[in-house]
Amino acid sequence: MKSVRRMAVSLMVAGLALAACGGDDDAGIEVEEPIGAPQEGGAYDVTAGPSVSKAASIDLEVARDELGDAAQAVVDLATSPKVGGFLVSSIVDLDDEHGSGAIVVEVPSARFEQSVVELSAIGELTRQEMSGADVTPTAASTKEERASVRADVAYASIDVGLTARRPPPPPEKSPVERALATAKSISLAIASGAIVAAGAVLPVGAVALVLYVAWTRDARRLRVRFGA
Repeated sequence: MKSVRRMAVSLMVAGLALAACGGDDDAGIEVEEPIGAPQEGGAYDVTAGPSVSKAASIDLEVARDELGDAAQAVVDLATSPKVGGFLVSSIVDLDDEHGSGAIVVEVPSARFEQSVVELSAIGELTRQEMSGADVTPTAASTKEERASVRADVAYASIDVGLTARRPPPPPEKSPVERALATAKSISLAIASGAIVAAGAVLPVGAVALVLYVAWTRDARRLRVRFGA
């Protein structure tokens, strides 16, 4: 009886040893990385998804004396730490009748849509155009071409046009005011005509008066001479 028990214990110990060895073998199995995991260096391959080059054009109206401030607001917003963009060019022209401005900025593509919304709020929006072009490289693209695509899609261009707001038209006159204005215009026309006519008549009248005075004086002389 004791020999049977010893044999059972021996078999149990052997089974536990084999189970322990099997566990160590399983622990050594390598698990593959999940699909879509980042490649070496922490960057995804540019061919993993579409590469889109983004651009926008915004037209705003502002008061003429606010053109400079509005242009600076565009630059400040695009180059702020929150956005992380940079200025390409900025022109403000106050020499023409109303004034205008043209600013071009580049912003990170990830902040493109939000930047367009915030820039559109700087003035009165009159026109907004957004576009995107798929520039994804093909499998045959070279390493340099893929690097160029990454650089192109990293930032998006935003062109902001500023125009000075035109003054509002004068309010329409009432019928009474229009009638008075018409009567005033007619009166001025009549007065101008009278002045012109007087200018033409006065010289003739002056000549006639001189002739009359001369004739009267000669007539008196003749009457005195002949005793009339």
